[in-house]
Amino acid sequence: MLDELIIIGGLMFRLLISVVSLFCIFQPLQASISCDPQLRPVLTTIRQLPEACELINTALKDGPIRIEVNKSLEADFGAFWGLDNRTIFVNCGNRKDAGEIIGSVIFELHNAVATRELKRLDNLAASGKINKSSYVREVEYVEYCNSLKASEIVTKGIKQGFYPREAYLPVYSSFEEHFDVQKKYGHSAWIAKNFDEIMWESGQYRPRH
Repeated sequence: MLDELIIIGGLMFRLLISVVSLFCIFQPLQASISCDPQLRPVLTTIRQLPEACELINTALKDGPIRIEVNKSLEADFGAFWGLDNRTIFVNCGNRKDAGEIIGSVIFELHNAVATRELKRLDNLAASGKINKSSYVREVEYVEYCNSLKASEIVTKGIKQGFYPREAYLPVYSSFEEHFDVQKKYGHSAWIAKNFDEIMWESGQYRPRH
């Protein structure tokens, strides 16, 4: 009888620890993320996976995050991480289901975690310490690494039954393959345009005489 009570007590203690851990994971999210009503079901689904909650909490260490429906010129892309206003813009117009949006948001959350590195590259551009081709390649490499991490989390969520199969994020076997595809479909050109804007705002461009 005593042994049974000890076993039951141990199980209840483990359950209590699990509940407390989940509360600690979810609590910061509720206070620090502002989400468009249209995207709240997506965020709720993402939060079902503990690893995704850890990712969100890591991103929140640098400040609050907003998730909004994309109404900007970047609508050609599924989602976009805005460094300056710490906002994930999601393009719902060309999305067939919530699964694709789940994958996009998880990827952009990794970009949010990489904000300091992305800003470092922006600062190098603003100070004239990196050329356009190197800047584009470095930013694409950051995003390639993030795609691998995001795919790992999404795959785990699918296997555990939290995410639909449509959330799956395919990845390329090498950075060079990834880079070639990004150049082909205009993503690298968009990064190059961002480089030009940084250079212009910093006064690095000089008129020709």
